Amino acid sequence: MKSLLLIIAFISFSQISLGQMIKPTRVVRLPEENGVVAIVNQPTCPVKIVVAEILTKEDGAYPILRYVLQNNSRKSIKYFSVAFAEKFTIEKWHSFGSGHEESVGSVDGKGPILLDRGKFYSNWPAREFEIVPSTESVNKLLVTKPGEQKLKFIGLGMITKVTFSDGSSFDGTPPSSELYDLFMTESVDYLLRISK
Repeated sequence: MKSLLLIIAFISFSQISLGQMIKPTRVVRLPEENGVVAIVNQPTCPVKIVVAEILTKEDGAYPILRYVLQNNSRKSIKYFSVAFAEKFTIEKWHSFGSGHEESVGSVDGKGPILLDRGKFYSNWPAREFEIVPSTESVNKLLVTKPGEQKLKFIGLGMITKVTFSDGSSFDGTPPSSELYDLFMTESVDYLLRISK
């Protein structure tokens, strides 16, 4: 009995210690007047991007793209692929502003259910970060000074592939690839003008 109580006490203490050690990452949400993340209209796509936003850590060192997806189909999903392209006007973030594709789940459909009907998936769950007011470092990126360029950004998101638990799939690549090419050839200022 004594050893059982010691084990329970140890487990409880470990959970409290771990909870205290894991603190959410403090981030700043970039203001809407500085840019936008647009979502490609894919009416037949079974997965919808319901949140897409650009965040940065308090030091403004690099951009962080966060998204949330919802399974709007009648089937469970085992795999999906989502593509984002981002562009930034400031030199500091140019290396982050190209594009990337993120694939989640089992390509062959043999893995576990990733996303049940109506459920949500986020690449960065809300419990892992804390939105804070803009910091001095981030303000320096956002404020226009003579001879310096103000941070402007634009993002474009689309679903490129979905595989269901029954083996059927959705391919979003053909209609979206031309839009992606256009996005990559135009300037941030031009894209922001036509998106309004």
